[in-house]
Amino acid sequence: MTCQFGLMFVPDKPAAFREARRVLLQGGLFVFNVWGRMKDNAFGRIAYETIGGFFPANPPTFYQVPFGFCDPDVLRPLLAGNGFDRVELDWVTLEARSPSAKSFATGLVEGNPVSLDLQGRGARLEPIIDAVAAALARAGGDAPFTSPIRALVVTARASA
Repeated sequence: MTCQFGLMFVPDKPAAFREARRVLLQGGLFVFNVWGRMKDNAFGRIAYETIGGFFPANPPTFYQVPFGFCDPDVLRPLLAGNGFDRVELDWVTLEARSPSAKSFATGLVEGNPVSLDLQGRGARLEPIIDAVAAALARAGGDAPFTSPIRALVVTARASA
């Protein structure tokens, strides 16, 4: 069973892990990945801080979710407590590439649930996209945009 960048969004993580174990045969492989911390993924930190700058009294919190479920000290007992063993956690650092900072910023604003929060606040997305693009360009270039990205790849076996 595999899950790519999805478990961070599950509200009841123990239930999700129990369900994964329930559907696997003994020894079955459970593989998933989660984003590393926001400080290790500049694109997420930049999007979070820049978008939050438009709403200093009540910033959107969406970006805290995908970058907040990568602690090995949380994941290991969660897996062990829900029927998994032989847990391996591997940090992977790669490079994100986009034709432009603007293109990447568009995805960061319009391509995930933060856009729903922004629309609910009556915000115009284009100025926010432009601000995120400018901040990204300062960090990783304008065309192309590049930036290191870090994720945690987890493998575990369904125990007896």
